[in-house]
Amino acid sequence: APGDRDADFASAITVPLTPLQSEAISLIRSKQYKSAEYVGTFALSQQQQAGQQLNASNVTTDGVSLSITYEILADCSAKTDQYKRALWLYRRAAGLRHVAASTAGISPNHAAS
Repeated sequence: APGDRDADFASAITVPLTPLQSEAISLIRSKQYKSAEYVGTFALSQQQQAGQQLNASNVTTDGVSLSITYEILADCSAKTDQYKRALWLYRRAAGLRHVAASTAGISPNHAAS
C-alpha cells in the first residue's frame, strides 16, 4: 500500500525538524493555517538563504528537510482551499524526497509489492 511505502521511506531517512517547522506543525494542529503558512514561508526562506540548495554534499538531509517545509506549506494551502497551489507544493516535496532517496541509494518504491 502507498502508505506503507511512505512509512518505510520516512524511517529510512530521518532529519530533525527545525524550530520553525515544529512551530508551523503546531499551528497546523491548532488549525491556524494562515499563521502556519507564514511560519512555513519564513522557514523555507531561511533554508534557502542558509545555502540549503541541493548539491552533491547535502542533497539527502537538506532535500528531506526542504521537502518537509514544502509539505507544511502544501498542508496549509489545502486547508485554505488553495488546491492548485497545494498540488504544486506536494509535487515539489515529492520530487525533493525522490532526489534525496536516489542520492542515499534508497528506492522510494522499495516497499511496493
